[in-house]
Amino acid sequence: MNDARLNRLLSELVDSEAANDLGHGCPGLPLLFAHETEGRPLGEHERHVQACPRCARRLEIIRAEVATAQVLLRSSGAATLLGTASRIVRSRLVVATGGLAAAACLMLVFFLVPSDVRADSWTDAQEAEGRWEFDEALVAVNQVLDEQPGHLEALLLKARVLAKKKRIQEATAIIEGLLRREPTAWAANLQLGTLLEPTDRGRARMLQSTALRHMPDTAQAWYLRGLVTNDWPEAHSCFSKTLDHEPDHAWARLRRAWANYELRDFATMRADAEALSVLRPEWVNTWDTLGVALDRLGRGDAAVQAFTRAINLDPENEASFCHRATALLTAGQYEAAARDCETAIELDKNSKEAYWHAGQAYRFLGDVEKAVESFEHHVQVKPEHASGYLQLAIVLREVGRAEDAKVVLQRCVNRDDIGAWQRMLLEFCLGHRKEDAVLASAGDHQLRRCEAWYYIGEQRLAIGDRLGASRAFEEATTATALKSVALSYAAWRLAPGP
Repeated sequence: MNDARLNRLLSELVDSEAANDLGHGCPGLPLLFAHETEGRPLGEHERHVQACPRCARRLEIIRAEVATAQVLLRSSGAATLLGTASRIVRSRLVVATGGLAAAACLMLVFFLVPSDVRADSWTDAQEAEGRWEFDEALVAVNQVLDEQPGHLEALLLKARVLAKKKRIQEATAIIEGLLRREPTAWAANLQLGTLLEPTDRGRARMLQSTALRHMPDTAQAWYLRGLVTNDWPEAHSCFSKTLDHEPDHAWARLRRAWANYELRDFATMRADAEALSVLRPEWVNTWDTLGVALDRLGRGDAAVQAFTRAINLDPENEASFCHRATALLTAGQYEAAARDCETAIELDKNSKEAYWHAGQAYRFLGDVEKAVESFEHHVQVKPEHASGYLQLAIVLREVGRAEDAKVVLQRCVNRDDIGAWQRMLLEFCLGHRKEDAVLASAGDHQLRRCEAWYYIGEQRLAIGDRLGASRAFEEATTATALKSVALSYAAWRLAPGP
């Protein structure tokens, strides 16, 4: 960095507030300005600065900011200094010691972060990743990287999203390219280790252990560690440690709420979401998260209210309409759920969740043809979703298209991107597996036992064994305490009929 440009930029920042902040004419003032703008050591002259309470206080603040910058630089590289650097500029506190931390911080502010960077794109990318809307997250993070190609955290987010989409080679290439430029970006080392675990465990362990040894015990370091792990209990622990350091870290609160979701701790998920509603009431994700927690706890009406608040904040967010449709289905408000799904589809013609919930809603309403159409759209936009094929096959059988149902199931079972459990269910519905085998495979896993009994009930119903189907649906409703559309549908199927 050019010294003259650095000094001029620093001087502009300091001079803007100098008259009000420090214009009191003490002997330490020129020395402090030289230290602050040029990185000159105070040495034996520090006593002149310390003799003035106002100068001494400013020196204390400067050194605290330098220490923060140095910790962040060691943990994750220059790009993660954005928050600290922006805060320093806003408060007119300039970090300059002549060392690497100062140079990195100032370089970030003046050279790596153009003034026209779209902060909304970065927020959109983070929120979309938090909702597992990976296509949307990619669009937003690419907008950030178009304007700022060296944005470290954006590169890490893009790699995480690509990994979630099973594009491991692309994700690995991004991280390795980043590390060639910045080998001490420890969060990137940690993330690369996670990506390499399935194929190169030795190198993965080396990268992870090195990164963990260098990453400090700070809120940001624990947050980054939570983001890259594939283990939900570990992620929960990392986000909890982030919040121990910084209780108002809203992103950590949001991430821990969803870790609780994955761990089926919906009461704690609700508590985190309620805390987030105080910290970030303006976030759509806040109310979506609270709504999901309430819905899983059986508080359907309260969940609908939370999702409605999310919709009021962003009426063009199809995800919130999909979430509200789920709660409406659980509450038995099928027509309202179908309307929300249609609104979501108008907003996004490729909305996987909207077509899925629309199929469920139309089944409840007895409009099987529309249910078939909805599930067909769903498997087109989400071809790796085995449950979509299973539901499509069921409704095809209901309209007398049994052979088409078999073709649909066979098409899915031949895919190489479905899990072992989903393959087991597909093979069972094709008649290639026995009921005992499915239940044994489900083991003590509550959701799987619920699914197993649910599909056993459907198979029994397909052959006219209504009594056996009723018993299977009863087992499904007792296999788990979770509220879900599947359980609502099972209860509906138990109703007396012809």
